[in-house]
Amino acid sequence: MTQEIELKYLISSRADFQKLVVGLHAENVETLTQNNTFFDTQDKALSERKTTVRVRDYGDKKIFTLKGKNASSQSDLSLKEEYETPIDAKTLEALLGENYEIFARFVVDFLKTLTATPLISETIQLVENSELISTGSFVNYRKEFVKSIEGVEALIALDETHFSPDKIDFELEAEVSKKKNVEVVRLYLQKKFKKLEIFYKPAHSKYSRYLNLQL
Repeated sequence: MTQEIELKYLISSRADFQKLVVGLHAENVETLTQNNTFFDTQDKALSERKTTVRVRDYGDKKIFTLKGKNASSQSDLSLKEEYETPIDAKTLEALLGENYEIFARFVVDFLKTLTATPLISETIQLVENSELISTGSFVNYRKEFVKSIEGVEALIALDETHFSPDKIDFELEAEVSKKKNVEVVRLYLQKKFKKLEIFYKPAHSKYSRYLNLQL
């Protein structure tokens, strides 16, 4: 099983976000454009179980991601079972043509190559028994870089997410490979926020925030 171990913070304003970019010396880090599209069964069975099926577009490359529900009790920490794989040309063509039946078969075939977990087995069953539909999309602009913090390697992502023309938010994510390293990175970030006088709060996932906007 692979796991996402990630601290997530919403930044209060564009001005504070820019202070953070400068404070982390990320002005010259390339900004990547990520187009994110999400899928569910027609009866919303995946989202009801806090399961995420996503296709993320990196230029001409698309990545399929499956994520489980957050197992963390800490509001700023995401601990999620996670699996990813590139999407092949045939499935990509089907996606562009909104042929989600072929995409669903791709999802099931990939998941069957993995060691079974409750998340994998349940997702296979749900996708095989119900048609997949697109539940929406949004664009994310990301600066991503690795930072060494007291000997801990953290993958830092500075995100400007456009959910709609009038709804944009700003976020810092910090991913580590081991749960024991979370506190080192958390303390560093909290000190950085304080020093730069940045207002922040723990963040839910982008997809959760997107779904809340649809209510």
